[in-house]
Amino acid sequence: MRILYLSADHGIPVLGNKGASVHIRELTRTLRELGHEVVAITPRAGQVGENSLPVELREARLSEAQGAVLRVLEDMEEGHEGGNGLTREIRSLFMNSCLYEQISGIHEVDPIDFIYERQSLWSLSGIAASRQLFVPYVLEVNAPLIVEQETFRSLHLRDLARGIEGVLFRRADALVAVSDGVRNYILERGVASDKVHTISNAVDTARFDPSVCDDRSTARREKGLPVGGFIVGFVGSLKEWHGIRTLVDAMEILWSGWPEVHLLIVGNGPMRGWLEARVGADGQEGKVTWAGEVAHEEIPSYLACMDVAVAPYDDLPGFYFSPLKVFEYMAMEKPVVASRVGQIREIIQDRQTGLLFRPGDGEELARRIGFLKAHPEIMRKLGTEARRSTLRRGDWRQNAREILAIAEDLCERYRKGEAALHGSPIS
Repeated sequence: MRILYLSADHGIPVLGNKGASVHIRELTRTLRELGHEVVAITPRAGQVGENSLPVELREARLSEAQGAVLRVLEDMEEGHEGGNGLTREIRSLFMNSCLYEQISGIHEVDPIDFIYERQSLWSLSGIAASRQLFVPYVLEVNAPLIVEQETFRSLHLRDLARGIEGVLFRRADALVAVSDGVRNYILERGVASDKVHTISNAVDTARFDPSVCDDRSTARREKGLPVGGFIVGFVGSLKEWHGIRTLVDAMEILWSGWPEVHLLIVGNGPMRGWLEARVGADGQEGKVTWAGEVAHEEIPSYLACMDVAVAPYDDLPGFYFSPLKVFEYMAMEKPVVASRVGQIREIIQDRQTGLLFRPGDGEELARRIGFLKAHPEIMRKLGTEARRSTLRRGDWRQNAREILAIAEDLCERYRKGEAALHGSPIS
């Protein structure tokens, strides 16, 4: 099949290192490996060469007139509280016309079989094109975006965002939710349950394989890590809800009893300044290595250096994440210590494929890590079982096959004339 993959979120560089960027690349790459043709469209490709993408990638650009209007709006907003939040929302609305034109142009040259879109807050181009071109439309939902935007950033045009989300949910031929938390959010918006399919995130088990590093001592030395230390590792963006405060609480307890424990942080984010100040105030700077943001293709080599990997998420209401890092930790045979929240409780079987702790409890997190340090044989067993569990669960190929099955069914129904299955064409 010929598939058009659409990501209209300017905040997600397709070639970047965000979890969302990884998800886009892994899914499109796997669809291509399964023999399908994929064209990806986005307003922000990212830095060429940062990561690879073996499918055609097109970047949409605003017109000169649209750019001129946005520059005027930016001037108007300068100095006002909230910065350019409103301008960013309007930019995304403007982008709809550019993306729609690109989709239509691609289809005119070589028809596409279906459109697969990663939901973004202001995107209507995918659903509009699907109705105009008479092709199925599948919407992937990764989070309750309106709730997330209001909670962690700012949202100026809330009613419009709510209306756009309602259109997408009602008119999509099928929706893919990455977790039960996201699925429940969609169902609460009045969507029929048979339209919603839960497909969690996954991992490339061939790339994330413990055999990538035969000599851990050399790998640690190359990365400036203590060869003989006990290394606790964290991968991800340093954001408030990722449990950074809980992690530091736990590390301070561990350092009081085991000065050889070392913390490896792979990633960057808004909490880094706070984290550096907290560690510095305790005089523990030498016990933390900051890898910063690294290309996703380098993550396996960092995971190979860790003794224990952590995912100390806070207990957010309706925890809806499907954490890539947890799948990657487990695939690399790392014993994982993670919060007992949301989908993590399903991914990790406590005391069998990892250890769970009460979210926000730094003391319990420290006890779990300390237990593993004191029992290396249990640590090795948990890592081995984690890898086996990941192999049983399936990788991106399994995800791609499930999505293709959904799309193939829709394509067949369209061929039979059951088109515009969930609403008439948008006029």
